[in-house]
Amino acid sequence: MPVGPSMLPELHQLSQTVTTRLIVDNPAHIALLETSHRQSQSKNNDAWSVFIKVDMGACRAGLPRGSRALAELIRLVEESPNITLYGFYAYASHAHCTQSVQDAEGHLQEQIVEMLKVMQLVRNKSAPLVLSVGSSPTARVVQCIKEIIPSHITFEIHAGEFSLLIRIILLAKLAVCQPLYMM
Repeated sequence: MPVGPSMLPELHQLSQTVTTRLIVDNPAHIALLETSHRQSQSKNNDAWSVFIKVDMGACRAGLPRGSRALAELIRLVEESPNITLYGFYAYASHAHCTQSVQDAEGHLQEQIVEMLKVMQLVRNKSAPLVLSVGSSPTARVVQCIKEIIPSHITFEIHAGEFSLLIRIILLAKLAVCQPLYMM
């Protein structure tokens, strides 16, 4: 869900006590965060920390890798005194068609290689960044990628919504929760 103007004051207040990171994929997000920072009249150096969301080819969300729009968004984030680039976030929804461990490894490796290419658009090539990638099938095969991650990159993998769906179904079967909607 995109962050809207009405959410930012509360998120700013929350960020005073807990680490808060936002995901952006549109230049309008940057303008919104800049305006919010000015309106907060912040006296300390509490820049917004952001992931830039990259589309991995499934046209699900994020900016297409290799696009001018992605390069422009990276530039806007880097030039902002009130926003810091924490890293890049991508979800490999197309990996759900995998039929084997080798397929899952191939999807994960492809995703990381493509995201490392995206990271080349960042001006400071040695900046410590987080690369957050994955999907439910690829979350199980992380051993295959240790050799391809540069030392200044922190690698993070997320499982996607499939693991959440399984948890909801399990909790419903155990009568721990009552889901509003079940497929």
